[in-house]
Amino acid sequence: MVDFTSHIYINMTLVDNDAQAVTLPVPRTVWRNALRQRSHRKMRDRLKDMPPHFRTVWRPSHTKSLSNLDKNKLRAATQYLTGHCELNYHLHKYNPKNISKICPHCSMEEETMNHFIGRCPMWFNRRGRYFNCYYTSVSEVADSISLKNIVGYICSTNRFNQQ
Repeated sequence: MVDFTSHIYINMTLVDNDAQAVTLPVPRTVWRNALRQRSHRKMRDRLKDMPPHFRTVWRPSHTKSLSNLDKNKLRAATQYLTGHCELNYHLHKYNPKNISKICPHCSMEEETMNHFIGRCPMWFNRRGRYFNCYYTSVSEVADSISLKNIVGYICSTNRFNQQ
């Protein structure tokens, strides 16, 4: 059954002798699909000019996953995708005198997104639980793990929620 409950109408000209304009309702599924395709096309165009980290972690399948996340998980996903998060590498840019780039958990290397997601020994067991591997890279995680599981891992560490 077609849903005509929307208030969107389209003007169509019927081809017959007197060619009069007729206003017909557009089914909700048709205009929603058209809007979705348009937004996906715009997103693909914008991705061409994105920073390197975003291009490393973004996958087209994330588009659908983002719309299914609640507020807190969407916040974590945004921080993961953009790299703007509560990790010391990013915080050091704003307060270099007081915040070191070094990971506070292992003190082995800079606490970047790649270190947090794939190499920090502090999160070894959680990575095994969420990713089925213990040491990996951000791009490998993005390729093989769903955004829901990546966000689940991030939220389980509470690393992005420090204020």
